[in-house]
Amino acid sequence: MSVAAEEMGASRVGVKEFEVKNNIGLDNAEEIIPELLVSKLKETGKCELSERVLLDTVIEEQELQMSGQTDEETAAKFGEIYNLDMVVSDSAMQVGSTITISRRLIDIETMQIVEAATVRFEHLDLLEEKLRKLAYGLAG
Repeated sequence: MSVAAEEMGASRVGVKEFEVKNNIGLDNAEEIIPELLVSKLKETGKCELSERVLLDTVIEEQELQMSGQTDEETAAKFGEIYNLDMVVSDSAMQVGSTITISRRLIDIETMQIVEAATVRFEHLDLLEEKLRKLAYGLAG
C-alpha cells in the first residue's frame, strides 16, 4: 500500500468542487464528475468521506492562511471544526479528442500534494471506469 493510501485510510477525506478547464462534452461535468468520484472512493472502503459542499470554504480558509491573512490558530481551529485531513482536488480538460482528468490528494494542514494521478481517454462512456481507476489508485 502506498504512503498516500495509508494516510488516506486513517484520514477524513473530502472531494473539492471539480474544475473543468474547457468543454469535455458533458453538461454539468463540474458537478457530475465529483459525485461519481465520491461514489468510487466510497466503493474502495478505504477512507471516511466528508460532504463536498463544505470544501470550498475549507480551501478558501487554507488559502487565506497561506497568504498570511489569518493567524495559524484560527486556521487550525477551522480544520478541527470540519474534521478534514485530506482533500481530493480534480480537474478535467479536452485537447483534440482526448479527455484528461487529473487528481491530487492534498494534506489540508500543509497544503502539500501527497499524491497526483492522471487518466486519459477518448470516449465519455469510459468516464466511470476511469474514475474508478483513479479512486482505487488513490486508496491503494
